[in-house]
Amino acid sequence: MNLDFKWVGEPISVDVVDKQLTSKPRTFYKKCQYEGKEYSMGDHVMISNSEASDPESVEHCYVATLVFMYEMKSNKRDPYRAQVQWYSRLEQLPKKKRPLNEASINPPLNESWELIHEGKMFKGDISLETIFNKCSILHCDVSKTPNEIGKQNKTWIFFCRFELAPKRQFVPFKGSENQSTGDAELFSIKKESEKENIAEEEGNETPRKRRSVRTTPARYTDYVELPSPLKNAKFSATKSTKDLCIIIHRESASKHKDKASIDQDASTPVKARKKLNLENTPSKLREKNEKTPSKRGGKRSAPSTPSSTQKRARLAMTPTLSARSAKVCDPTSPLGEIRRRLHVSAVPQTLPCREDEFHYLFSFVEGKLADGSGGCMYVSGVPGTGKTATVNEVVRMLRDSQTEGDLPDFKLIQVNGMKLTAPNQIYVQIWEQLTGNKVTADKAVKLLQSKFSTNGPRHLPTVLIVDELDLLWTRQQDVLYNIFEWPNRPKAQLTVLAIANTMDLPERLLINRVASRMGLTRLTFQPYKVKQLQSIISSRLEDMVSFEPEAVEFIARKVSAASGDARRALDIARRAAELAEKPDRSPKKSPSKRGTRPKSTVTMLHVQAAVEEMFSSPKLLAIQACSLHEQFFLNALVQEYNRTGVEESVFDQVIRQHFTLCDLEGMARPNISQLLSVCASLSSSRLILTEHGRHDIRQKIRLNTSIDDVTYALKSC
Repeated sequence: MNLDFKWVGEPISVDVVDKQLTSKPRTFYKKCQYEGKEYSMGDHVMISNSEASDPESVEHCYVATLVFMYEMKSNKRDPYRAQVQWYSRLEQLPKKKRPLNEASINPPLNESWELIHEGKMFKGDISLETIFNKCSILHCDVSKTPNEIGKQNKTWIFFCRFELAPKRQFVPFKGSENQSTGDAELFSIKKESEKENIAEEEGNETPRKRRSVRTTPARYTDYVELPSPLKNAKFSATKSTKDLCIIIHRESASKHKDKASIDQDASTPVKARKKLNLENTPSKLREKNEKTPSKRGGKRSAPSTPSSTQKRARLAMTPTLSARSAKVCDPTSPLGEIRRRLHVSAVPQTLPCREDEFHYLFSFVEGKLADGSGGCMYVSGVPGTGKTATVNEVVRMLRDSQTEGDLPDFKLIQVNGMKLTAPNQIYVQIWEQLTGNKVTADKAVKLLQSKFSTNGPRHLPTVLIVDELDLLWTRQQDVLYNIFEWPNRPKAQLTVLAIANTMDLPERLLINRVASRMGLTRLTFQPYKVKQLQSIISSRLEDMVSFEPEAVEFIARKVSAASGDARRALDIARRAAELAEKPDRSPKKSPSKRGTRPKSTVTMLHVQAAVEEMFSSPKLLAIQACSLHEQFFLNALVQEYNRTGVEESVFDQVIRQHFTLCDLEGMARPNISQLLSVCASLSSSRLILTEHGRHDIRQKIRLNTSIDDVTYALKSC
């Protein structure tokens, strides 16, 4: 509660139909005073944006009209509130969903000062203490834009030509009862002399008649589909307001330079400069005639300098991706279609064998979005069990429900720990996906702390998906603490889905204060069994009968015994289809059944050849050819991963595992120098990855192949 706030006048009675304003007792007022400024019903105001780096700036603020002002004593923390009518800026609309005919709109849309009327589609209940200034809004015809915009006599002036229809359509603004208020404010700041000049130019028309909304031209009748404008975007200008007004006027003058003259009000503080023809100025003509060797004149008359020519040459050599000469052809043969369907990047129509996990995830996120609350869920499972695919399918279904109107609008943020150079860079990624601005990690964490601590006037629920969570672990665990602490705040409206490969990661790796904030809501994806792998491959094939049933079963049993990774099963099946398509390697008979098969059939021989290639890769052969202590070192890396759940390990921790394996086998322990040589040998063969520039016992190392491959190769030794 702010002490600078007070009501002006007695309470008034209003006719309210909205259930939101009648659920609890409220006392309505017509005027209020806050921080020395007086606000009345119908005023156009600027509202601070808590999600911006500078909340109370003209570039980042929200704009709305005060409809009702009231005091709600039941809300002790924030009793002074208002119901507003929102106006959306063009920057708040996603660029990929802007009007399709934006280029054909004349005059063009003004990114800086044009607003879009939102109608009655969105809730506008705000705190009066978030208002920091007044403004004016001009409602204009779609074919005209006002000259006086920006800062005029200590008042900010915006204009509005379009509104959002109930079906999220971009239509011409039809007018409202708030229009007269904004117009009265505009003309109250003008001088009497300006009014008289305008009246003389336009005859007997009064300012109210000239500013009234005109009928929509017949040529502009097409509706353009647009999304909800409730997107927190940023104002692109970085200069001062005065310089910004200069740029706007110059751009408008250049776009209409083909006209005979440009009408401009005498009260405009800065006029647009005319482009001078420097080649025909008197000084230039005099220099050309007299041919004086003036250095200053020579520099002006030179069309270009060697440095500028070199810059243009560098720009011309910028590498670009060449366009495809022809469209990618669809597969013509049955086996080609099979290979396309069995690719791991192909998106299936359904996710078999993961129906229970899908419903559990969907109901959790849907409930949080519907209630406007936050929460966290930890999703774990070995690689290739469908964790990320199931989460992506849940997000797709949530988007469909949002489009149909069953769920409110929400923001989606997806971050992968493998793509981050450092754990604290996740703050930069989250803030960039939220606002479109890129800041440093230290500034991003402060902005995120402020965002999830305060509920802004147009705050939307957020769904954060963090993949490869174990890579965000640090010694202090501050990054993981913040990620799991933000959803517990009452005003955050943040739902976090954390994905990792280790099932007991909270117990192994996280300290108590981090694990307690993660909560107990967990979902574990078990490895696929034989029947499940068979159904996954069969669902990809659908009605294709080119695979023998025995071949599919053999693939499922082989992969299920090794790791249960569905991606490996798909890779084996796809490789078998490639072998069957080659005529020189296609066998004549199948060992499972006698008789000949069509050439397009994938038999057991093809599958066996694919399995041998898959489990006899160069890395597996290299592991099997390693020395005894090199194999012990690789096994020690696997054991350290099983202990901590983190793929990266420190050299001195691996040494302890190595010594333990030597004691179990009854072998003498090698010294530190010998183990450093073993590590360097494995790094040179690219079986492991070591930290660049460090060769001591504190260097970080990790496997460059999957743990299943290492385990399989060491078992066969």
